[in-house]
Amino acid sequence: FQLVVKKCGMLRRAGRAMKVKYSSKQYHEIPVPTLGNLYQEDAGLKSYVRAMFPKEKVNALEGDLTRWGDKIIKEVWPLAKDCELRLPELAQYNVFGHRIDEIKVHPYWKKELPAIAAEEGLVGIGYRRELGEYSRLYQFTKLYMYGPFCGLFTCPLAMTDGGARMLETTGAHKTDARFKEAFDRLTTADAAQFWTSGQWMTERTGGSDVSGSETIAVAENASKGEYSLYGYKFFTSAITADVAFALARIADNPDGDGATQGSKGLSCFMAYPHTETGEPNNILVHRLKDKLGTRPVPTAELELQGTPAILLGEAGRGVATIAYMFNVTRIWNAVCGCGAMRKGIAIARDYAHKRSAFGALLKDQPLYLTTLARMETELRACLYLSLRSAYMLGKVECGVDETNSEQILRIITPLAKLYTGKLAVWTTSEAIECLGGLGYMTDSHLPTLLRDSQVLPIWEGTTNVQSLDILRIMQKTPESLVALQKDITAQISGASGALKEMGTKVLAALNEVVAFLQKGQPSTIVPLSRDVAFKLGKIYCASLLIGQNQEAVVKIFLNDPHTVGVMGDCTAGHKPTLEDYRSVALDGHLKEGPRSKL
Repeated sequence: FQLVVKKCGMLRRAGRAMKVKYSSKQYHEIPVPTLGNLYQEDAGLKSYVRAMFPKEKVNALEGDLTRWGDKIIKEVWPLAKDCELRLPELAQYNVFGHRIDEIKVHPYWKKELPAIAAEEGLVGIGYRRELGEYSRLYQFTKLYMYGPFCGLFTCPLAMTDGGARMLETTGAHKTDARFKEAFDRLTTADAAQFWTSGQWMTERTGGSDVSGSETIAVAENASKGEYSLYGYKFFTSAITADVAFALARIADNPDGDGATQGSKGLSCFMAYPHTETGEPNNILVHRLKDKLGTRPVPTAELELQGTPAILLGEAGRGVATIAYMFNVTRIWNAVCGCGAMRKGIAIARDYAHKRSAFGALLKDQPLYLTTLARMETELRACLYLSLRSAYMLGKVECGVDETNSEQILRIITPLAKLYTGKLAVWTTSEAIECLGGLGYMTDSHLPTLLRDSQVLPIWEGTTNVQSLDILRIMQKTPESLVALQKDITAQISGASGALKEMGTKVLAALNEVVAFLQKGQPSTIVPLSRDVAFKLGKIYCASLLIGQNQEAVVKIFLNDPHTVGVMGDCTAGHKPTLEDYRSVALDGHLKEGPRSKL
């Protein structure tokens, strides 16, 4: 027995010795993806910047974008990572049982992230207009780089931009000191003065359809536009904002007596969510939403119990007034979708340079290259479509070719929002698959990217809502479709060789869409409006890619089975080679220079 015990002890000691001696270095070490400079490694963006901005401005802008790309990785992203770990909380009561409705967000949401946004002009660039009609284009270029690395602070910034645009378009900031203060603070570069805004539109009666809104506005001093709001707002994002824009019906009392029903009874108001000491301003916060994604964003259900607000614009014209906001926030939605796509592709592409399987690096495997190239191609299509919207917005705001630009903008704003929202979800899902099981792990950052992207087809109107908007615009203002046709033709007109041949096919597909819209009956067009919108989106994207003279990208885009299924065969017999896939998939990846681990 003693001998057995002795031997067992020896075995135990030997086992312990083996564990101490054994090292994890003897296992295969999985490479960690890294990210380089967000501008210098984005070949599609660099090509677009050099083609679109005035030549005398390009060097300075590229220098600033390179600086910005470093700053996002080194300063902004660490803040965002922390925000993902410390999510908003609602404290409805204090220790003494008093109702306080305090929403606790990460301190970075209150100080560091707003400060960086103000100083970098993520809203203000569009209003200072130092680059003239290119100001919006530059603003959204910076946003595209920033979006997937900021802990969803793009949400309050989008609504801030939309709010500022409403104030500017109505001219309220020129005639009323209260609106002037709001406009100046929403667009300032001074971090100490910067405000953000929210939008309170969605109620239990509906989101995109606001005609059934139940919120009531009771006059306190109608001559000064002062009202108190009463009602229940079902989705209010970024409740920590300094001001918020809301729809309500003017009535004689909180019960709604004397209110006009339907959309024509709605007016727009700028509300003050907080008192001067920071408490909720006659607001009950019933709960924070438990969402699939965008979790750092505090989204709440609010009950307004006399919240002070100021009438913005003409009474009964609220829906028309908020249209200016939605046009801006839809472009934010589209550009942020492109940013999510870029981040996912950048991670997958760097991983391809490091990870081996079946005896070769992923970057040397044809099928992986094809997958990555198709993702990159869709990104460029989405990016050029979204930035085209931003450029057209800048031209309209600066009065440059205003009529034509506005007609094009009417269609491509919902088109960009619709198209990019869907493609962002697809691309971020593909990025997860590119890393296999590792991509499915939360700390690869890719699952968060996918969850957050899923809101993009929903926020500011679902895919069906956008499709119907596009159809309504083309039917109500046929000149908008004519302007879009001319723009597509102009993009293709300078092409030669294979690009010209493919462009001719793209124009033929466009003519099919126009003929269907002109000859079809509402009973046949409306059920297919989503198909029409996606086909139009593919056609416009193809024209923009052709206009950028990217032959390999165009061939991959037009030969993609998804594209062929939507718009037919527009390849003119031109098929991408393996070298085309390789060049597009790996374009821009830099081996030199500092890189940051995930």
